Amino acid sequence: MKIQGKGLDKIIQVQLDKYQVELGILKNEPKKLPIYGQFKTYAGQQLLRAGKQTKGTLVDVAIDLDNRYKWLRRPFIEEKNKEVAQVVNDIVKAMNGKADRQRVLNGMQAIIRNPILRGDYGRNSPKTAQEKGFNKLLMATGQFFKAIKARYLKNV
Repeated sequence: MKIQGKGLDKIIQVQLDKYQVELGILKNEPKKLPIYGQFKTYAGQQLLRAGKQTKGTLVDVAIDLDNRYKWLRRPFIEEKNKEVAQVVNDIVKAMNGKADRQRVLNGMQAIIRNPILRGDYGRNSPKTAQEKGFNKLLMATGQFFKAIKARYLKNV
């Protein structure tokens, strides 16, 4: 597996055999402020509703989170991140003629998203958790989480 990227704080490129995938914040959108006290559910998680746009963007959020948590690189080196093994298994199946291209992309997204869902980066401070109404680090409105996508770079 080869991992590279310019600006590893927002996009990473992964190559396994013929599969070259770009993963991260692929579409930079405006960041929205959370509306405290108003909740929604996404991916089985309670999150705050999104409100007004701010001057910042999701790439700005990605850069800030990379400085603190290395959110994009860390999942590829964590031993407990079994999603990496599942993606490699799917790619091996594809190389043997049993391809499911979308499953590979879903697996690549899971490599980055699942550590956030599991809480691998820790917890919010008590003050932040109280303000949000839940304790999910790297998640407030779900905008950043939903923006983590994968796509093929080469025609496979």
